[in-house]
Amino acid sequence: MGTAMRRCSARFASITRHAPGNVTADVLNTDTGQTRRFRITRGDDGAIDMEEPDLRGIKRTTMGHKVVQAKSSHEYWLDRFCVAPELLGAKHLFEHAGRYISVELPATPQEDSKLDREFWDVECYKWLSAGHVPLEYKVNRVRLRATIGTDIAVPEEALKVSPRRDELFTKSERDHLDNLIKGQSGLALDAFRHWLSVLRWKSRVGHIGEPQVRNSGHSTGGAALQDSASGHRFWLQGHIIVGQGSKAVTPSGWQLAQAALKESKSPPIWFDFVFQGEQRINNHDLTGAVLSLAIALEAIVRTLVTHHLSEISIEPLISKIVDRANFRSILSGLRSLSFWDDGWEQVVDFSSFNALMDYRDRVMHSADTKDLERKKLRATHTKVEALAYFVSEFLGKE
Repeated sequence: MGTAMRRCSARFASITRHAPGNVTADVLNTDTGQTRRFRITRGDDGAIDMEEPDLRGIKRTTMGHKVVQAKSSHEYWLDRFCVAPELLGAKHLFEHAGRYISVELPATPQEDSKLDREFWDVECYKWLSAGHVPLEYKVNRVRLRATIGTDIAVPEEALKVSPRRDELFTKSERDHLDNLIKGQSGLALDAFRHWLSVLRWKSRVGHIGEPQVRNSGHSTGGAALQDSASGHRFWLQGHIIVGQGSKAVTPSGWQLAQAALKESKSPPIWFDFVFQGEQRINNHDLTGAVLSLAIALEAIVRTLVTHHLSEISIEPLISKIVDRANFRSILSGLRSLSFWDDGWEQVVDFSSFNALMDYRDRVMHSADTKDLERKKLRATHTKVEALAYFVSEFLGKE
């Protein structure tokens, strides 16, 4: 028959005869106490078919179908994701929303591929000249797999041919599978975003997946000079090599991310804004960078102070008053808190942080974006990020 059968201790709980040759049987599994209903029919040619109606809208059958444990596969493309050579083919395994998730990096470079470089899954972009020893790889495509959570009865023939052969499925089966994969796609995207946030957090590489505006063409500027009248192009921009630094994820950073994923940890909310600030600076969105970094700074400091007040005996009313207090007042008073020491003195740069809030106030209240400098904002981002990790460790949120 070609269909795998599971052995168990069972007995008929009831048998109902509907017509000559047609029988419904309730079968009790005495090992688990579960009852399953099968419909047994005899065709015109005398062949007997037994099927199990499934409440999820697809038929579980013992003839013509195979019950499989399925998972869905999804692919995502990322910019600015670089890894050490040891991480080619690496996986992260974790649970998300009741599903088992695996995130897999490509295992094999595609330098010999006939595809354009922009379509390669992974490529070596940094190496030692002597011997062409790879040092870092740029990963473009990441595959995520998610378990379904239930068994699916699939026509046996569909497991031998190319996917989506509609003629092999009934309409109800096609509708069920369409709804199933739609739900899986939403769940997978949410799992991927969670994975990406944890990887950025633990590897301390905030620009992974950073959106970029790029010229058309992988290595050319995409610009041309042309005759306005005829449109004829008579000069092309030469090849451009843009040296935008990308920090590679190391094996230790990858392992730290795996540990956090396994424990279902999520980064403190301020890291989202710290990394957004970095990405906005990289893309010359300085106004957005100011707002993101200011939100991150205020979230860090207010959470720190609220935690400190909860550790000491203080009236709840006082905590509410502090929570609504002007942020500048809270920031300037940090030195008076009992935990303050030389470590805090080194990581809290009052001058830079007050300057950041000045920028924010100008942007928010006066729409004044003059004098925003990328170099200064990058230095401020470095200091806010250092504070973010310092406070996270202090609060036990690492």
